[in-house]
Amino acid sequence: MRYLTRLARAASGSALIVALYAAAAEPRLFASLDAAAWVLAGSLGIAVIPGAVAAALVRRHPAALLLVAQVLTIAVVAVIWNR
Repeated sequence: MRYLTRLARAASGSALIVALYAAAAEPRLFASLDAAAWVLAGSLGIAVIPGAVAAALVRRHPAALLLVAQVLTIAVVAVIWNR
């Protein structure tokens, strides 16, 4: 698997978990298309860095790639939350 493919998979998996957390916290965010687009763009922005780290670390196993990316994303969100 190439690096950009791994990066895309890891970032999309991490963005999905951030978007689901946002939907669970505030379901009315997804009532309008504009707000949903902002949430998805923000979640992709948050998930790019952990996705890049996970894509650099994990090369062969897609399930492990997503798991590492999601754990790193949760850590990034926790750091952002505490600031």
